[in-house]
Amino acid sequence: MKKILLFIIFCTWLQNVYTYNLNLTTCCSETLAYCPPCCGVARTFLSTRPVYRNIAAQQSVWHDMIFNACNPENFAFQAVPIFQKSLRSRSIARYFLFDDAPCGDEDKDFLVVKGDAVIAGNQYSRDIRAEWLNLPSNFAGSFTVKPKQEQFGLWMKAYYSLKSFFETEFLKGFWLGVALPLHYVKNSINLVEFPDRTEPEMRPIAATSITQALSNPAWNFAKFGPSKKLFSVAELDFKIGSNFLDQDGFELCLYSMGVMPLHGYADSEFVFSPALGTNRHFGYGSGLLFQMPLTCDIETCFISFFFEIENIYFFRDTQIRTLDLKSKPWSRYLLLVNRDGTRDIPAVNILTRPVRVRPFNKVDMTTGFRYQSCGVELEAGFDLWARGREDVKLKDCFPCDYGIQGVGFIGNTGVPATASLSTIGVLEPNDVTLIRREQIFVEITEDDIQLNSAAARGAINFRFHLAGGYTSNTSFALLFLGAGCFIEIPNYNTDFKRYGVWAKIGYGF
Repeated sequence: MKKILLFIIFCTWLQNVYTYNLNLTTCCSETLAYCPPCCGVARTFLSTRPVYRNIAAQQSVWHDMIFNACNPENFAFQAVPIFQKSLRSRSIARYFLFDDAPCGDEDKDFLVVKGDAVIAGNQYSRDIRAEWLNLPSNFAGSFTVKPKQEQFGLWMKAYYSLKSFFETEFLKGFWLGVALPLHYVKNSINLVEFPDRTEPEMRPIAATSITQALSNPAWNFAKFGPSKKLFSVAELDFKIGSNFLDQDGFELCLYSMGVMPLHGYADSEFVFSPALGTNRHFGYGSGLLFQMPLTCDIETCFISFFFEIENIYFFRDTQIRTLDLKSKPWSRYLLLVNRDGTRDIPAVNILTRPVRVRPFNKVDMTTGFRYQSCGVELEAGFDLWARGREDVKLKDCFPCDYGIQGVGFIGNTGVPATASLSTIGVLEPNDVTLIRREQIFVEITEDDIQLNSAAARGAINFRFHLAGGYTSNTSFALLFLGAGCFIEIPNYNTDFKRYGVWAKIGYGF
């Protein structure tokens, strides 16, 4: 039994060394190894940090409960309600929008929609051709998005010491843990439209609005809709670890863990739909907890340095994601044709496919200083949470019967004309052969798909936290209370700026 437990922990750490892949770069093209941050635009899926994945909130005060060798407790439990809310940021809007200028305009956070009748022959004066969205040709307007998110979690964890099963001093530190987080997420894309900024005298003439156009009932996926919320048990975490050092203020613990999702993935019908927990990915990882006293007197009060890190590798899962075409942002909202003569097919219904998603690793780290005296604990720390860029691959072959809609048909064949060079803002001439200039049908192939458009970008979030708590050693149990707060800032536009607070209560006996 002892050898099995040690072997599990060793294999977990070996696995994390082998699978560690944050890959934080973001590619504009499948052929490029790296692109500047401004290329992280026109995405259809955003992955955010689950509120309860906060190692500082989990371990504050709790670490002393499971490490304190002077106390005979064999069982401990804690409940941690935690809340976080996004702060307004212009950069997160660009994650969903785009700019056709070279590498994008970092100050642009809105899109211009115009019909063919109001562009005065300059198709490049607009971002989106109104006709692609089934808006009339005399339409002119602009819009932006102001995404917001609220999360609430209730992290419940139980701990059971295995020291009664082992005789040797080295193996007495083994323990088992199980955590069951409740998770609430509310996402809002907040689409806001206004008269065309480039021509202030223009006003939307048509009765149909951009908001209505981007929630077209004919679209099965990637609609811009109202706020969405989810609330459920997110996952089940299992841990097995050992306290290798727990004396004179020193603490050292290693553990292995498994993560089992208990909820499905985000609904692909709407852009920025909420996802609970791991977004249906199973995970396997490990963690390290370390504390070192900086003062000699640990009986009455002392100051210590702490470092805690948790790394989880998430396995591949099949999900439904909406894709774009290469070098054509928002091409998911083009109109397509089929060889059988069908026209006006929403591209979003064809470009939304089953894909295999690999999220790789997610890392949560905290470090800082603690002050402990007479049951009171105060700490201040710097935290880092990071995830790898998702790898997305098509699960099935892409149907090669569709092309970008052109004008009219190819002669008398009944086959619709295609305009394969068209983008969401420009309708190009119909496709023809190079030599004889005869119209041809150019289909969309699997090589035309931009897989990265449906992948969440790699991210690094920086946090600063303050926390405190009090532990009381009664005659029947060891009780503790705690609270904390944090502010979080992401690197580039990969996640939300946010603030949050938590409280906790627990006991051991």
